Amino acid sequence: EVLILQRAIIRYIEEAKTVIHAKPLLQTITQSLQREIKYEKNNLNIGFLSVKESLLEQGYVNYIKNLIKKSDTNGFLAFCFSNEDKDSTIKTFGQNEKMKIIIPNTFHDIVSNIRVYICKGGSLPAISKAIFEHYKKNICLFEYNDVYDSMSIADADAIALASKSAYISKPELFGFDNEDFARSGESVNQMLLNHLCKVSGETPFVIDKNIMVNEYWAILIVNYILKNELFNYKLNEIRAQFAKVRKL
Repeated sequence: EVLILQRAIIRYIEEAKTVIHAKPLLQTITQSLQREIKYEKNNLNIGFLSVKESLLEQGYVNYIKNLIKKSDTNGFLAFCFSNEDKDSTIKTFGQNEKMKIIIPNTFHDIVSNIRVYICKGGSLPAISKAIFEHYKKNICLFEYNDVYDSMSIADADAIALASKSAYISKPELFGFDNEDFARSGESVNQMLLNHLCKVSGETPFVIDKNIMVNEYWAILIVNYILKNELFNYKLNEIRAQFAKVRKL
């Protein structure tokens, strides 16, 4: 797996026709993949992409601010790639005691210090998503999409039902049984939460179907993903399986 990723990284860098913010950082990924990451039990940091372009997206900024306000952790790491990004971050968030601004020298500086990584949807090259998949045991990658600011859980469940989502049509592929969907009030989101809590030893809650999808994810990040490594790992496993099924 590591060799495949290494070749993909090299090919990506060689084929890049424009200079992107993270290009120097991408060149350090090969070394990062070879290093074992030892996570501390109290490593509850939330990292987020804080470059000038992403900070122009008000929904993304509001989402980060909401997480900072609601989370018990004081570990918010704003990853910038230039002094200009750093200045934009300070202007956007101010001097917040919960947040630390970092200009990483290597990819290892990012992945070794976070449990959750948030970026604006579409801002990560496909290869970077593959890299984060490599660290799925420890890190949850969340791509913010403003569409989900105004889509409720009820709407998302209705779409899943209408499109015959694999979660419903092929539950066995994700560790669900045929009755889980009915037991969860025919809600894919409730079914997934119930299952993840069961396998990770957490206590589920009844999801308010009127809550917006992005707000719901904020609850998951704060209450479960940060604090329960197994919850995070199983969630990533199911997400990866769903992505695989969608490609078939």
